[in-house]
Amino acid sequence: MHEENGQRKISETEFKRLCHSVWAARLTQFDERGAPRSPLEEERDMLRAVLLRLVKLLNLHNEETASIFRSAASIESAQAYRSAIDAVIKRRVAAPFDYEKILGRLLREVLTASVA
Repeated sequence: MHEENGQRKISETEFKRLCHSVWAARLTQFDERGAPRSPLEEERDMLRAVLLRLVKLLNLHNEETASIFRSAASIESAQAYRSAIDAVIKRRVAAPFDYEKILGRLLREVLTASVA
């Protein structure tokens, strides 16, 4: 974990690990779940899980982050969670990387598994 001015920053490798841990958790849930869910529900839940782990990893518990998360949670849509992830990454990236590509890959895996 990188730190700058007392703030934790996330690297591409750390973000990939975070997304991999979300994927591993989702695989377990696929195995345990009975009723199929819609791809939109899967996408929303996956993005919520990424945001929650990102907040925890970066130790974001200040009011600014809380308001970003509350806003996304009140809307309960994939786009709201994606926007919140975008806001956090832009504030806390160690070095620029294509996090959208990583999220896209994760989404494809989750959505493929949810319809299989």
